[in-house]
Amino acid sequence: MKLLNKLQYLKLLSGKGEKIQPDDTSVSEVLAYAAEIFPDMQLKSRVLKAKDIAVVYRFGKRLLFHVKAYSRKAPDTFLVVIKGAKKIEGHILIDLAAEYSQPFLNCVATGYEGFPDKGTLEEQIRMIEPDMDNPFAILLTGDGTYLQTFRDADGFVLEYQMVNTSSHYETPKRVSEDDVVEAMLSYAFGKNEWLEAFKWRRMILS
Repeated sequence: MKLLNKLQYLKLLSGKGEKIQPDDTSVSEVLAYAAEIFPDMQLKSRVLKAKDIAVVYRFGKRLLFHVKAYSRKAPDTFLVVIKGAKKIEGHILIDLAAEYSQPFLNCVATGYEGFPDKGTLEEQIRMIEPDMDNPFAILLTGDGTYLQTFRDADGFVLEYQMVNTSSHYETPKRVSEDDVVEAMLSYAFGKNEWLEAFKWRRMILS
């Protein structure tokens, strides 16, 4: 069972998606898969039914089943299960509302909290120094969905998360201040260069 990162997921969305009505066999297969993977994604186990599939889109030869991650809260959060022509290929946990929300910056290093414009965001990141008490900043787009950075003497650590710690990623190496500024600006204002600019590895957090 393969957990996709965000860049892999976005590459599946090339072209125009078509909403479809899946057959009963595919629905049963996807629901069984989702029920098995829920605990690994830190989602509460429950009996999944056809009504838990909010929508299904076809992109090329693949079907993307949007399974409700929570029965009541967070209606825009889904376990998206990707089904190919012959088998299920993987999944991703995503908060679709977070993709379109206004980013909130908490720059712990400087004490800034708010919805920054581009100039303010860059200014706050460049003020972070490694000898500060907490040289850390987080850019939130949803509950558990964010891009964050921490600076030490060797440079900046850059991490992103989707929904919860089951989908938490980091850059394997320290990055520069300019890299962090560009990544934060890209993340905050609706671009995906930040994903393509670095190699990302999944972190297993307890």
